[in-house]
This record gives sequence, structure tokens and C-alpha cells, in this order.
Amino acid sequence: CNCVGLNLLQTPKLQFLNAMLCVVYVALFVALPTGALIHLHTQEHGFSGIQAFLALFEVVNVMICVWEIALYKYQAHIQQEVEGFRKKYGTNGRLPSPIIIFQDASLAQVFSLKYWATIWSTYALMDDSYADTKSWGFWVDSGNGVTTLFPSILCAVGMTWDILPSYQLGIVGIVVHYQELYGAIIYYCAYFYNERYKGQPAANRSIVYFSNFFWIIAPATAIYCFYTVVRDGNASVFH
Repeated sequence: CNCVGLNLLQTPKLQFLNAMLCVVYVALFVALPTGALIHLHTQEHGFSGIQAFLALFEVVNVMICVWEIALYKYQAHIQQEVEGFRKKYGTNGRLPSPIIIFQDASLAQVFSLKYWATIWSTYALMDDSYADTKSWGFWVDSGNGVTTLFPSILCAVGMTWDILPSYQLGIVGIVVHYQELYGAIIYYCAYFYNERYKGQPAANRSIVYFSNFFWIIAPATAIYCFYTVVRDGNASVFH
């Protein structure tokens, strides 16, 4: 019976049970918690565009935190993988085709922290600071992976339910989002000052510019919102 079950799973119609595109797992990880947070918040307080936007950001940041832990834990693996990529694709910013998020991944892979290290091996072809433990990019993201993971969850939940006194939630929200905003701004400064964009195709530069911009606009919005939580003594800004 077990053999029959295994053979059934290997049929073309059920291949999705064994592997899907990595981007599908990423989309599900983001969409399901974000949708749940927005739905539950709407039931409690009515729909809020600010809450929806920041809920999306917090969920994305939690996912990135997991990846950033992989950045630190598997840095030696990342350096080896980057070296292999450069031998295969050169040093002019050419990326693997397809990149990791458009490759098939099994459930075992997506639940493996090491699997996500390849995200950074790929990104390091656009900005080599992520394969350099002496760089700002490596340390700020490794640090954020540890220090912003649980505060992001706290903020995501606290916008809807009174899990902390308002001033405590507001202070946590201000501090964690200030850290994220500061880190993103200094990352841009280091990126441009060290001219890491030189020799990179326009597509690669665009990925760096726009992917990191989310960590400026969302934290800046959150800082203001959580400041009003402290000022007003309630979380009505999200309601």
C-alpha cells in the first residue's frame, strides 16, 4: 500500500504535492498570515488601510528574518556557493537562470534553513557585501534577523488586540521600526559609497533599489503610527 501511495504521488497530476515553485511557497507564507491579520482586524475594528499595509510589512519582515538567520548561520556555505556561481556565470552580475525563487522546491527544502541561504548567494552576485562578514550589509541583516523577528510579530498582533499597554506597544513599535529604517538608510549609503552598483546590469540595480525601499517607507510609516499610540494612549490609529 505504501508503494502504491508513493507511486501515486509521483504521477504528473499530483507532482505539486512533492514540489512547487519556490515563489509559490513564499507567496503562501506571506498571503495567508497577512490575509488572516487583515480579516480578523476588520472583524474587530473595521478595515484599515494602514493596518493592512503594516500587517503585510510585518509578515514579510518575519520571513526575511528567517532568511537573515540563514545568512549568518550558513555564511561559509554562501561564500562557497557564490564562488561557484562566479565561476559558472562570471563576475558581471549575471544571475543563475532561473533564480532560486523560480525553481521547484520540495517541502523538505523549504523547511530547511540552509535552503534559504541560496537567496543570499544569489543576492551577493548583485552586492558582494553579503558574502563578506566584515561588511555592513552582512551584520545589519544578520542582526535584524534576530532582533526584529519577535517584535514584528508583536506589532502585527498588537495593531488589533491589546496584548500590551498602549505606551509599551508604542515604544516597541518605534524602536524596532527605527532600527529597520536606520539599517536600510545606512545600507543604501554603504552601497553607493562603495560603488557596488558598478558593473551591474540595470535589472540588478533595480532589484537592489526597490527591494530595500520597502524597508524605508514601511518603517517610516510605522514609526509615526506607533508614536501616535504613545501620544494618544490607544491604538486607534490602526482602527
